[in-house]
Amino acid sequence: MIYCRLSVSAEKVKYSTACPGATVELPCHTAASYYVDWRRLQTLSSDHDYIYSLGHITAEFRSRFSVETSDTGDVFMYTLVIADAQLNDSVYYLCWEDAGLGNRHFYHLNVTGRLGGTGA
Repeated sequence: MIYCRLSVSAEKVKYSTACPGATVELPCHTAASYYVDWRRLQTLSSDHDYIYSLGHITAEFRSRFSVETSDTGDVFMYTLVIADAQLNDSVYYLCWEDAGLGNRHFYHLNVTGRLGGTGA
């Protein structure tokens, strides 16, 4: 597996919150039919793990992660879907266009609360 360090300012990050057990969708769009990579990072400047690259989910993520693709002719969508969100899914996610050569789209997912809880 190849690792690298990235750096990005916090204002370029999109934030999302989910409850444990929820299905999370993180959209990524590109104006060309480039492949995208979805990567997982603990911090904005940490090493990352590949979730999706060159059209395939990597083995360690196959049980709960998938990528739904669609295209309207002008826009190509690569939506990362995380099934049964877990507390340890609370990290940064990066969609990088053109298999790591193009634009970057950052998300921070915060999975919080109790599974099946009604509040305290």
